[in-house]
Amino acid sequence: MTVSNRSSQRRGTIVITGASSGLGAEMARQFTALGYDVGLAARRLDRLEDVRAEIHARHPDRIVELAELDVTDGAGVHAVIADLDRRLGGIDRLVTNAGSGAGTLSDAVNSWADRL
Repeated sequence: MTVSNRSSQRRGTIVITGASSGLGAEMARQFTALGYDVGLAARRLDRLEDVRAEIHARHPDRIVELAELDVTDGAGVHAVIADLDRRLGGIDRLVTNAGSGAGTLSDAVNSWADRL
């Protein structure tokens, strides 16, 4: 199997918080190159759109869903993760890369982990 064939196969779905720049954006690039579909969440939707455009230019077959997320809003975190779960048809992995919001993101992650 060649690398180009491998990248067109869907390997799973990963949601990454804090994905608008830095490590989060790079993880999105790397995971989509490996064949994963991604949900990207961050405060700056305009920057997420740039990351999605870059990914689609390299991997047009990948699904990239975006969501605006403020990790200091506990109820909002739950709603965003639930919405991405619905839009992506499930979440296989959740990468919590966003800055801490007084524990609300980790509380939401623990809640979602209990459901899996």
